Amino acid sequence: MKEKRNYLRLLTIMLAVVSCIGFASCGGDNNEDEEVFTVKENNALLGGWKEIDLYMVLMKNGKMLYYKDNQDVKEGNWNYNEKTGILATDVDNYQWMVNLISENSWAGIRLWNQKTANAKREIALTAGILLASRTWTFKELERNYHFYAYSSYKSNRYYSPYVTGSGTIRLTDVSEDRSKDVITIKYQGDIYEIHHPYNYDSIYLSFPSGNKYYPKK
Repeated sequence: MKEKRNYLRLLTIMLAVVSCIGFASCGGDNNEDEEVFTVKENNALLGGWKEIDLYMVLMKNGKMLYYKDNQDVKEGNWNYNEKTGILATDVDNYQWMVNLISENSWAGIRLWNQKTANAKREIALTAGILLASRTWTFKELERNYHFYAYSSYKSNRYYSPYVTGSGTIRLTDVSEDRSKDVITIKYQGDIYEIHHPYNYDSIYLSFPSGNKYYPKK
């Protein structure tokens, strides 16, 4: 009987240890949940993407901007786990298992419905989202600009995005130079530039006049 009791005690301890391991060291989950949106990013994913009905700009330090359902541009957070390949956001719990990343696209699985995901870079809409995300101010003249992002469609196909508000800029000629960290918009002979586009704290606009506009605090 004594040997049987010792065996049962040993079995109970072993089961407790196994259960503990199964739940990531008994309590480790809480810490991992708290760190989901810490700075874990992949430089290849920085930039603007369109996936289903979500237009998102993934920025440094886990910041993101997103635009969907013709709403205002909003802020959120993102995280990429290189070990699991999971790209997670706090936007409606959108999460993807990313299987393939290239310069202008990534592919994977939407974890909320197990359907195939194919994201494409959208530089013009990226510029629109960045412009519409903040109020921009030229401090010397106390002049403020605020834009609203729009995109028009023709036969259900991407046609022409633009921003309007303090002024209208049609985003038909937009390019990006990653080596210089700048997005250039050409419109009606003028050149507008978005500097440090994927750095939430350092981004600023350069207008044709040469004036620099910074996010209003």
